[in-house]
Amino acid sequence: MPNQNIHPGLKIAALIGFILFIALQSASLIQAVTHRDAPTMTRAEAAAAAEWFVRDALDLSEDAELRSFAVYLAEQEAIGYLNRSGSAESGDGRLGTVFPLELYRVEVVDAENDAVHFIDINPFTGEPAEWEFYSDWDVSSVLVSGAEAESAAREALAAYGWDGTELRLVSSETGDGALEFEARDVSFGDAFVRLAVKVGNEGGIFALAANWNVPEAYAALAERQDAAASLLGSAGLAASGLLQAAAFIYALARMKEARWGRGAVMALIFGLFYCIYNLNMYPAWKASFYGWADGGSALEGSAGLTDGAVAASMITFLMMVNSFTMAMAFGMYFSAVSGDLLARRGLPPVWPAPSEPGYRRSIVSGMAKGYMFAPLLLGVQSVLMLLAGWIWQYWETINPLTSPKNLAYPLLLPLIAWCAAVEEEVVFRLFAIPALAGALAWIARKLGRSRRRPPGEGAPYPAAALAIAAVASSMIWALGHVQYPIYPFYTRFVEVTILGLLFTYIFMRHGLFAAIFTHATFDLVWSAFALAVYFPSAESIAAAIFYLATPALAAGLAMLRKRSGPKPVPPAEVPAS
Repeated sequence: MPNQNIHPGLKIAALIGFILFIALQSASLIQAVTHRDAPTMTRAEAAAAAEWFVRDALDLSEDAELRSFAVYLAEQEAIGYLNRSGSAESGDGRLGTVFPLELYRVEVVDAENDAVHFIDINPFTGEPAEWEFYSDWDVSSVLVSGAEAESAAREALAAYGWDGTELRLVSSETGDGALEFEARDVSFGDAFVRLAVKVGNEGGIFALAANWNVPEAYAALAERQDAAASLLGSAGLAASGLLQAAAFIYALARMKEARWGRGAVMALIFGLFYCIYNLNMYPAWKASFYGWADGGSALEGSAGLTDGAVAASMITFLMMVNSFTMAMAFGMYFSAVSGDLLARRGLPPVWPAPSEPGYRRSIVSGMAKGYMFAPLLLGVQSVLMLLAGWIWQYWETINPLTSPKNLAYPLLLPLIAWCAAVEEEVVFRLFAIPALAGALAWIARKLGRSRRRPPGEGAPYPAAALAIAAVASSMIWALGHVQYPIYPFYTRFVEVTILGLLFTYIFMRHGLFAAIFTHATFDLVWSAFALAVYFPSAESIAAAIFYLATPALAAGLAMLRKRSGPKPVPPAEVPAS
């Protein structure tokens, strides 16, 4: 059975890890609360602000029926450049607030006037930052140009803080009737903002849009980094798929030996939670569908798309995404079945069955160790990222498509923590380690470099094969994390590979339950911080506390599972001679 005792040294290590985590993350957490990483508005509040702006700007009555939908966007490339160059630190606090790098883009539909408007709301001020009004009007008849238009445009830009920059007119004869200005500021570094303004015949601003432009050298660097990360991410996805396909084949080949109930409940929970999470990402999927993943201006909105076309496309897309999720759930299930077979052949006991003695105790022990190992690993991760900053000077940006601010119901964010914990520990630890170790041992025997008996015939997997398998499985797991918005791309690869080796130790020494509970608690801590920082409210704090308690609740529910299979038969009494 897995080691079920909690060594006093683990408690001390957990405390040290927690102190390191708090100490090394406190600066970034304080910045997240006080600076641009924590917009003060919700999606619903941004939608209401956009509706008010449309009513006021177009003189619509309060009874006019408007429908709105908001998505969160970020100027991903500009944020990356500014973080890498340190230019933002030389500003006076206006960058990210007066000049927002994060926005809520709100689609406001006025069905009565057959119009769709796209309004970008500054999440710090609640004021519109960019917009363009779309309708069936003859736009050319309402736009003006010349000195009058430039004066009105400058007045509008001044109202939104752009007069504080080095502002110059670069074009007054664009094809769509917009005047173009270029804005530069010390806090922008070598980046600049191209502003497009359309002025109506009564001096009103028909459209205002801002496009961030970074230096070509940085744009090329980011493109190379993204391409490499995409290639490695695809390789990791392919390797994961091959592992799960191998698990399927192995389970069928050992059909009579397999315990087909193993992992079924976990696979069902994974599939259900992940499908719910996919639906919860609807705002992010919609932003991606419109081509807004990298930010861009409101003038690049998708006017002309009907609600029906958008809805049909999104429904089809979500069906495809959830079909892929269910394929992952099946792959995880067969990984559990085959991993159980392989682990019993050549590993120490790592996953007791409900019918085996010590099953319930291993759950409770795994949950308790999860609460101990998680803060230790959080401390290790913080140290690793500190070292990465010294060695590689890594920098971050924001991917709005994976941001919790693009969830329909942010309080469901921690669901993904349980999905990752269950699926990844089953696939990359329970199955991949013995499968790769067994394959390496088989190759060694075929090459005549080993005379050891195959696992399952009284011999465990060779230590060297297990070591190589642990590194390989951790590297495959890490490939799935290289596309996070952190540069250089290999920063997360190295970090996650090291964390994978630590998870492997927990799995081998303390069992699968300890690895799953550690992984879940680790991710839940980050999810709880995200809820508390990005959505500060009593409701979010309560939800964060509840989710941090879910490992204990999950252990309690698992304990309720009825014991299956025959009861252990007591040894027969030996007659006294």
